[in-house]
Amino acid sequence: MNEIQAAAFTEKGKQLAMKLFSGWEPERVIIRDNADDAGDTDNTDDTDGAEPIGDWVKQGFEYHRTIVFIGAVGIAVRLIAPYINNKLSDSPVIVIDELGLHVIPVLSGHIGGANSMALRIAAKCGADPVITTATDIGGLPALDVWASENDLSVKKKDGIKSASSRLLSGGRLIFAPFGAVKDNDVVVSVDEEVLKNAVLPLKPRLYAVGIGCRKGQSEEKIEQAFTATLNMAGITGDDVFAVCSADIKKNEPGILAFCGKHNIKFLTYSAEELMSMHISGARESVVSSGECESVVSYGQPAAEKNADPQGSTISFSCSAFVYETTGIDCVCERAAVMAAGDGAELVLKKQLFDGVTAAVAKRSFALVI
Repeated sequence: MNEIQAAAFTEKGKQLAMKLFSGWEPERVIIRDNADDAGDTDNTDDTDGAEPIGDWVKQGFEYHRTIVFIGAVGIAVRLIAPYINNKLSDSPVIVIDELGLHVIPVLSGHIGGANSMALRIAAKCGADPVITTATDIGGLPALDVWASENDLSVKKKDGIKSASSRLLSGGRLIFAPFGAVKDNDVVVSVDEEVLKNAVLPLKPRLYAVGIGCRKGQSEEKIEQAFTATLNMAGITGDDVFAVCSADIKKNEPGILAFCGKHNIKFLTYSAEELMSMHISGARESVVSSGECESVVSYGQPAAEKNADPQGSTISFSCSAFVYETTGIDCVCERAAVMAAGDGAELVLKKQLFDGVTAAVAKRSFALVI
């Protein structure tokens, strides 16, 4: 779940921020407690002891938070300028005037979601959304938004510009949704060789990483476990569409910080969902090392296996202690399989780290066109 951090440059702007984000859902909102930042673009200390505004902005970019400024666009631009790097990874940035009349996405409108967030904010405060991206105002499809919505990794940054420019000039694109033949423009494939000659190469993100952890586990420990898990599964972070866990972990600071920093979706499910799930066609394709706990029975035989009508099963690495504590016998495996959905493969069973457990599931892939 993405977080929002907001700053106002005047007291009137701060009042607007408090009103706008009161009861905001589902993102967590962090409002900077200082309305005296208008002239503080050189990273100097604030009068009330808050961290320097430049450090505050830098942290927002590091954790890929949506950054909302209430004030003048020029101030916002000066503040974010040192941290702008790559349109595929920059934080979405939005500016609202202090009267709440206009909402302007100024950075990462498509992939980062600034345009869609601006529309949500405008609807909440009755403002005019000022959308300037060419495809939107031209009524053309935003290819990067479509890729993001379908969990497709953009393998060539300049491909978005090239493909969109062709559409904007009245041209057309040849689309190959599952592989490619010669001269296709937009190609979706897991095969790097197939992708290399495409104008806009897109690779599906097929893997969900389930995470369980002790309360208060650090971001560093989560990252170490995540990295080790990907290495065991033979995949990269670019192949992962989500980190997932149980609802009891939805506000876990270490997981939220890790997912924000790496711009990975974080999905959570209730104990009831995880323990009663039925995923059609689910199967276990890899059995991991003896580090994982064995399947055990403790009065919940129906919860041990995830079965489909044809008899394919996944044996979860259950823990009686975890079940008694959380109501879920295996958080990481069940969450990964739940996220992967129908046809899921449990490709890496539960791995034990220092206060963290992790597992990997692979999903079947379907495009929404």
